[in-house]
Amino acid sequence: ESFVAGSGRWRVKLDNGQSKDIKPENLAKAPVQASGGILHSGCTVLLRGLKAAQLNGQQGSLETFLSATGRWRVKLVNGEIKDLKPENLEILEPEVMDVAESVPGENVSMKVQAAAEEVPSESGPGFY
Repeated sequence: ESFVAGSGRWRVKLDNGQSKDIKPENLAKAPVQASGGILHSGCTVLLRGLKAAQLNGQQGSLETFLSATGRWRVKLVNGEIKDLKPENLEILEPEVMDVAESVPGENVSMKVQAAAEEVPSESGPGFY
């Protein structure tokens, strides 16, 4: 959800709906998933489950992941740009992702890592 500067922890919303403040060293990067696979720039998606019902069923192309909001910038077929949550996107055409051209950290979200697990070496005070 957000970084809590006072405690130096990330506020994370768990699958059960609870929010917890977690130390950065207990977090790991994980791919952002949607119905149909892993989201990445360039893939074609179908919009679904939106409160703005007129958008449901429309198609678009993923442009970039906005880490500050946890949303994808989607260019709709009609040219409109919308910033949408991953759970409101269904992959229609995954296209092949060229790892050499992808932006590091572009398709990641934070997942809580069990305290008993070994923390990856790239973790530390500045890891997020």
